Amino acid sequence: MNKHKCPSCDVPLISVWQKLWLGPLRKIECKNCGAFVSVPMFKSSVVMVTGTVVPWVLGFFAFSLVPKPVGALGFVVSFFSGFILGVVLFFWFYNRYVPLVVKSQK
Repeated sequence: MNKHKCPSCDVPLISVWQKLWLGPLRKIECKNCGAFVSVPMFKSSVVMVTGTVVPWVLGFFAFSLVPKPVGALGFVVSFFSGFILGVVLFFWFYNRYVPLVVKSQK
């Protein structure tokens, strides 16, 4: 899996999963240069709020496409297929468009 470059030393050491768990109030240390890396408050917050709403909207949209009447299994399958698509899109968008920033040097 591709790794993100540290904004301080430009060495690709930060994994996709580390970045997904990284919020504006959390920072991780670069193993190469020792800089503390995080994500910017505004951009990450906007993406997180959007990422909280979009899966639900896609879930209900996927359910609305199913012909009615539908049983419980049809609801679950259609809703969660849209919901999971929304979560995957959120993960992709967060990794792609939220930059890493240096919070402090060691």
